[in-house]
Amino acid sequence: MALKGHCSFWDCLRSGLGMDWMQSLALAFALLLILEGLLPLFAPRLWKQMFAQLLQLREGQLRFCGLLCIAAGLLVLIWL
Repeated sequence: MALKGHCSFWDCLRSGLGMDWMQSLALAFALLLILEGLLPLFAPRLWKQMFAQLLQLREGQLRFCGLLCIAAGLLVLIWL
């Protein structure tokens, strides 16, 4: 949870302290790009195998994976 003297994500959002929305969005996007680039950088063969497996999934399975990712992201936001 939040450290003493620091506000949680939602408290900062409500109070207007901390980064503005554009900075927060840019930071989140930068972290996404960094994390997404790690696997192809360090294990390109594994990345290609995983991508080939993703292409074999049905649309419903891909949508369910997307739903799980969204739910996990929302849980993290709530936890912050």
